[in-house]
Amino acid sequence: MIWMKPHRTTKTNLLAAVLVMIALTGTLLSGCSATADSPLVAPNLTTPPAVTQPTEPAPTAAQPTIPSPTTAQPTDPAPLAEEDLVLSLEGFGNAGALADPQLSMLDMMTYALQDEYAARAEYFEIQEIFGARSPYDNIQRSEEKHIAMLKDLFAQYGLTVPEDDSADHVVIPANLLEAAETGVQAEINNIAMYEKFLTYSLPQDVADVFDALMRSSVSQLSAFDKQIDRLS
Repeated sequence: MIWMKPHRTTKTNLLAAVLVMIALTGTLLSGCSATADSPLVAPNLTTPPAVTQPTEPAPTAAQPTIPSPTTAQPTDPAPLAEEDLVLSLEGFGNAGALADPQLSMLDMMTYALQDEYAARAEYFEIQEIFGARSPYDNIQRSEEKHIAMLKDLFAQYGLTVPEDDSADHVVIPANLLEAAETGVQAEINNIAMYEKFLTYSLPQDVADVFDALMRSSVSQLSAFDKQIDRLS
């Protein structure tokens, strides 16, 4: 039997293979250890931010358009008819107006101015005797405005303003209660006069003045009624 000497190269190869396996095993063990030591990171479960929807501006209420102020231009009134210029008075102030069966516009304007003259003179005399007091002081100032309104009408139509001769028609009361009672009757008659005037077909500016004076007399009547209640 022949003994053959082992080949040296085979031992060397085996040794190298063993060393490679040991090295690989160490690398694997090191990687596992590192993985085990690393903290587990939880997956990011945060809710994704909501997508902001563009908001439409709330509708705004339409603002009213304010017109620029304009200055009213006075207009010349239409010429009066011949019958409107006839003056045929039946008396003075409201007494004449209420008794007159046929009124021209000039008649009405004249009666109205006479009545306002008389009222102003009456309330002036009452305060001369009994002293300045309510409601006479306020009403006297109102009568001044009424007279001015009627004078403006005369001027607009180119008519001559009647003179104030109301002094002959002033009634001097004996006391304040009688003065208030006189005021009540005067305002009642004044209202009736303007109501009669407004049954006629009148230019609008004339009708507006008559209506305004009538409504003022209604207010003054209420003031005199309260005065009577206080003094009775």
